[in-house]
Amino acid sequence: MFARTFFALTLCAVALAAPAAAAPGRGVFDVATGKSSPIVGTWLWTVAPSSGPSFMELETYEPSGSITAFDDAAPSSQETGSVGTYKQTGTLTYAEHDYQFIYDEKGKFVGTWIVSAIDTVSASGTSMSGPYTFQLVSAHGKVLQSGSGTSSAVRLDG
Repeated sequence: MFARTFFALTLCAVALAAPAAAAPGRGVFDVATGKSSPIVGTWLWTVAPSSGPSFMELETYEPSGSITAFDDAAPSSQETGSVGTYKQTGTLTYAEHDYQFIYDEKGKFVGTWIVSAIDTVSASGTSMSGPYTFQLVSAHGKVLQSGSGTSSAVRLDG
């Protein structure tokens, strides 16, 4: 009985302490550096290419610097989710690079969608925005398409 009560109290203490550890500037608190990383978490992006329709994207930024994302720009049979990395370049500014495989309507590989973005997190940690550029590169290294745009996001996990 004592062991079960002790476990339950410990679990409650950890659950209550977790939000406090993440509170400074939102994001995840890094014990090693004593700083929080405001970009860490899940965000809902509205992506607005300079030409073409806007689309939505869900992106998760991990403390390790990795990114996973899914968008609604094309049917799921014509694109994979994307993966990438980010690196802090300023107090609230990050450089991001993402990669996604693209297929035609028959399922044939077209190329890799490569995105480079500069993300700026708001002081409140609840929104983010910035410009981006992209290239669609064939398996042989030929640039098939390129462009740019802007995007804005809201935090979903906090």
